[in-house]
Amino acid sequence: MVDYLNDNPKAKKRTNSEELVEKVVKRVLVNYGITKDELLSKKQNREFVISRQIIMVAMREKFGYTFREIGEYFNRDHSTVIYSINNIKGMAQVNKKFNQELEELIK
Repeated sequence: MVDYLNDNPKAKKRTNSEELVEKVVKRVLVNYGITKDELLSKKQNREFVISRQIIMVAMREKFGYTFREIGEYFNRDHSTVIYSINNIKGMAQVNKKFNQELEELIK
């Protein structure tokens, strides 16, 4: 029997990246002055939504999580994740200051 978790290099990378994702989460929480409970809530306040979306971008672009995995982390549907990532990328394209902030948060 093959042990996929131990034999899969992506699984090992993902395990290591969980700590890095949490570092990004902490940076975003501090930057926007919110708690992790607020981040993971269903609240739609701007600072909560933008914070979630920034972390989704980091999880996808920097750490290679799937849309489904990101959705599970936030208890959202994968289509919400796709919309969120596209929204943040669009904001970053038109707003240089936001783009710099985004890059700083997800480094």
